[in-house]
Amino acid sequence: MQPKPNNTASIPGNHFCQDCGLPIVFACCNDGMADILPYCKSDYWLYCSNKTCKNHAGEEFANDLPEFVM
Repeated sequence: MQPKPNNTASIPGNHFCQDCGLPIVFACCNDGMADILPYCKSDYWLYCSNKTCKNHAGEEFANDLPEFVM
């Protein structure tokens, strides 16, 4: 059995994009993301899993969910 990879992103089962309805990705901004603007300014980032959605670029997550998350 291979070891489980150290994933830093997850798709919680209860958050979806208001515009397209697809799941939201919750990402910890470390490794490669920690060196790239605007991700390096935040610890966590939320974005739509749909690459064609306007919310795919996402937003910083601090205390409140971004407006595009339902």
